[in-house]
Amino acid sequence: GKKVTIGAMTKGSGMIHPNMCTMLCYITTDAAISSEMLKKALSESVKDTYNMISVDGDTSTNDTCFIMANGLAGNEEITEENEDYYVFLDAINTINTNLAKKMAADGEGATHLFEVKVNGASTKEEAVTLSKSVVRSPLCKSAIFGKDANCGRFMCALGYSGVDFDPSNVDIYFESKAGSVLVVDKGMAPEFDEELALKILSEDEVSVRCEMNMGDKSATAWGCDLTYDYVKINADYRKKKKGESIMGVMESYEYYSACPQCGAANIGHEKCDYCGASLIKKRVNTKLSNYDEFESEDDRNLREDIDYPVINAKLFGNN
Repeated sequence: GKKVTIGAMTKGSGMIHPNMCTMLCYITTDAAISSEMLKKALSESVKDTYNMISVDGDTSTNDTCFIMANGLAGNEEITEENEDYYVFLDAINTINTNLAKKMAADGEGATHLFEVKVNGASTKEEAVTLSKSVVRSPLCKSAIFGKDANCGRFMCALGYSGVDFDPSNVDIYFESKAGSVLVVDKGMAPEFDEELALKILSEDEVSVRCEMNMGDKSATAWGCDLTYDYVKINADYRKKKKGESIMGVMESYEYYSACPQCGAANIGHEKCDYCGASLIKKRVNTKLSNYDEFESEDDRNLREDIDYPVINAKLFGNN
């Protein structure tokens, strides 16, 4: 046989949720392969690699993934789906899977690679839908950031995926190089070792394995946790000048519960449903503190003006 070389690189950090996403991917090889087979191999590989990552669930209007082959390896040209084709496809899959995981782990503000494996689904399409539903859930992503073994969030994300399944058949495991722990047993939350769960969720790469027990199809999706820094990056990237945050003040209003003009009851409306009079009692400006001004991690849980990731990452107070 002939030695074939494949090289690749990708770029992507935020607004990553194919199709489409803000990513660039370039793959080169010296394999001799027809353009038809090259396109087929890339299309097959992308489905289970780059199209299975999600940093934030947001898409954009532009992305690129292309492959070039110059044939200089001197192998017999691949023109059909033969043994050589599948060897080449396996190599492309290995490279694309590795780069897809690296992009997910390198998401804006990320501290963990968040992997979701779905096994035992009825169809491949359902396995893909279930895994993507969990990996892009803000509550699940916040739990991974907070090292919070709140299994209900993961069951919830499976439930609203749109896939029809029996919850009483589902088992869920938290896994990493620190071990494995069963957190959902036949749809119920069993007693489990919280300290072991914390160790597992403290690793840089964390996997949530969902056993649906409906069939033999599987899918794996990759994402990252939702952190304070993700919010800071995407809220403050258009700073007016150094040290000035555009997050500074949140404007809200207090309303009359009954119309001051006609007396009709109105809850949370800006205008009376009956006479049209204004129901705004007063305007309230709330200063939003910078994260580095918070006294401690515990204090963050007590503040009423903190951000979404803090509230949801530390629900059970894990340190």
